[in-house]
Amino acid sequence: AIRGGAMVGFDDSVVEEFVAQGRDARGDRVVELIERATSAPKLYVFGELLDLDGVKELESTPAAPHVALLRVFAYGTLPEYRQHESGLPPLSPAQLLKLRQLTVVQMADASVSLPYDELMSALEMSSVRELEDMLINECIAPGLLRGKLDHKRRAFEVHSCPVGRDLRPGQLKEIIDQLAAWHDNSKDVLARLGSQMTWTEEEAERRKEHRKDVADAAETLRREMKVPGAGDGGGDGEGDGGASGGAAGGEEGGDGGEEDGEEDGGGLDPMDEDTPGTGIGSKRRR
Repeated sequence: AIRGGAMVGFDDSVVEEFVAQGRDARGDRVVELIERATSAPKLYVFGELLDLDGVKELESTPAAPHVALLRVFAYGTLPEYRQHESGLPPLSPAQLLKLRQLTVVQMADASVSLPYDELMSALEMSSVRELEDMLINECIAPGLLRGKLDHKRRAFEVHSCPVGRDLRPGQLKEIIDQLAAWHDNSKDVLARLGSQMTWTEEEAERRKEHRKDVADAAETLRREMKVPGAGDGGGDGEGDGGASGGAAGGEEGGDGGEEDGEEDGGGLDPMDEDTPGTGIGSKRRR
C-alpha cells in the first residue's frame, strides 16, 4: 500500500500486528479483523489490510460491504460514507470518531484554512465548542494535525498535516503525472535562468569595457589640457624679451643724454661769462 505522507504519532507495530493476524484469516475472521482495525486507536492507514488475500476474497461474498467500509476508512470521508450508507455496515462510536479524524486530515491536506462551518457540516457537529474540543483532543493531541484555532475568523489554520492517507486506486498515476509536469516545468525554468545568467554576465562585461573606454578617454583629455602649446611658449618669450630690450634701450638713452649734457657743460661759450678782470659780460645771457 502507498501512503500520501509521513506518519507522526503512528506506530508501525499496530498495523503490522493486524496484518499478521489477517494473513491467514478468512471469512468471518476477516470481518472481525476489519471491525477491530477501523476502531483501533493509532491506526490511520489501511492499505496493507486491503492487500490481504482474505480481504480480497471477501469481496465476492455477502460480507463485501465490510470491504467497502474498509476502503472508506483508507481514503474516504464521513460525507462519502453517508452517500453510500445504505450499502455499508453501521458505524460504532469508535468508528465514527476515527472517520471524523480522517475526514479532518483529508480536508487539511487540501487547504491551509478550514472554516468552522465547513468542518461542522462535514463532521456532523452542531456547535463550535464541540468542534474545537474534537480538534484539540482528537486531532492535535494525537499528532494528526498541527495548527491553531482562530476564534475571530471562525477557522482552523493548518500549519502541517503529518499524517498521510492511503492513495485511491489510480491516484498514484495522477501524482506521477503531476510530478512529471513539475519536472518539465522545472527544466524550462532552469533553462530560462541559465539564459538570463548568460545575458547578465555578458552585459556586465560590456558595461565594464564601456567604463574602461570612458575612463581612458577622460584621461587622454586631461593630459591634452595640461600640456602647453608651442605658440604660447614663444609668445611669452618674445614679450619678455621686448620689454627687457625697451628697458635696456631707455637706460642707454638716459645715459647718453647725461653724457651729452656733461659734454655740453664742459664746453662753455666764452661770451657767457665775464672774463676775469673785466667788467664786460658780468651776467649770463638769458
